[in-house]
Amino acid sequence: MMRAILFSDIHGSIKSINRIIRESRTADVMLSCGDITNFEAGLEGILRRLDSAGIPVFIVPGNHESPQKVERICSLLKNVKSVHKRALSYKNLLIIGYGSGGFSSREKEFKKAAEEFSRIIRKNPEKKVVMLTHAPPHGTRLDLLDGRHVGSRDISDFIRKNKVDLLVCGHLHENSGIIEERGRTTILNPGKFMKIKIN
Repeated sequence: MMRAILFSDIHGSIKSINRIIRESRTADVMLSCGDITNFEAGLEGILRRLDSAGIPVFIVPGNHESPQKVERICSLLKNVKSVHKRALSYKNLLIIGYGSGGFSSREKEFKKAAEEFSRIIRKNPEKKVVMLTHAPPHGTRLDLLDGRHVGSRDISDFIRKNKVDLLVCGHLHENSGIIEERGRTTILNPGKFMKIKIN
């Protein structure tokens, strides 16, 4: 069993960052789905604070961060790793990620990453697959906005066709805290803070 802190869309909130750091003392890993800043203000400082917690932090950028800048800063840090368009193993987990966006139903870039993710998942059947995305999947309670589904069809298609045990997403603040089961996948939007156990 692994104790995980999940968070998304903290938008530079010092109160949220302090809570995450404090709670990390009893956690094994942190997973973030982006928008940790307001348009990258203080991005390096926030990532360095997360790094100082001393446990692995896996992150994807949101629409408030550029993937390149997140990647560059993460390359300087010991514990914070960007999984945007990447797959990384940690203990019994295979963590895959796709960040940024949040406003498009279909993305060419996602399709390229998805092909590689599918191949890696098939090669690691014993791993529990955790997917981090900024955008929520289409057709769920997590992508409802004013009664309309506005999420990513690409992500919905991917979890339908592949073994994904847990999908953590963000972007729509209105849907923070919602958890939904979709086939074999548990989908959740942790909001600014959620602590879970991953078996």
